[in-house]
Amino acid sequence: MERRAKRRRVAKTPAARREDLLDAGLAVFREKGVRAATVEDVTMRAGVAKGTFYLYFKTKGELGAALRERFALEMLQTAEEMLAGLEADDWEARAEALVRSVVTFSLERRELAELVFHGLPPAGDGDLVIASERKVLALFRDTAARGAAAGRFDVRDPETTAALLFHGLHGVMMDLAHQADDADAERLVAAAAELLRRGLGARGAAGSSVS
Repeated sequence: MERRAKRRRVAKTPAARREDLLDAGLAVFREKGVRAATVEDVTMRAGVAKGTFYLYFKTKGELGAALRERFALEMLQTAEEMLAGLEADDWEARAEALVRSVVTFSLERRELAELVFHGLPPAGDGDLVIASERKVLALFRDTAARGAAAGRFDVRDPETTAALLFHGLHGVMMDLAHQADDADAERLVAAAAELLRRGLGARGAAGSSVS
């Protein structure tokens, strides 16, 4: 009688196991709702023992904070990839690309954005969330400051102006997450880009401010 070869278990890295729990948590939250979902639901979906959950997260709220952090970091990666294809000194194009990346990223993940920012419990490591969101904001501030230093933007306080524009844009995206109708991405990008150009006082090719 032939013996069946034993299937070898592939040990996952801690990082991979954490991602499995995040994916499982997101799936369970979507299906059952955050209030009804339990840690056991998450671990069953992830295919791990219940005790494994607590090696990575103390509470369901901490899992929620980690999902928010991942969302912001993925938004950051999307923005950085978009900027990588542009000329380093084309500050107007880079500023508009940042706007486009935030709008398109958020609209393509509207259901996820609604869950992550409005449906998840507020408990957990808020510092992780704040730090990850600040990385996205830092791109806006850096672009505004360097563009102003290069004479492409005419603005007294580029960092603060960029922060105001970013948070305003973020607020609009979160409002859209509540709406059932599909939003016009190009219309939003155009409106946000115009606000950005006016707010930063973007200059034309001849060096005069764009009206």
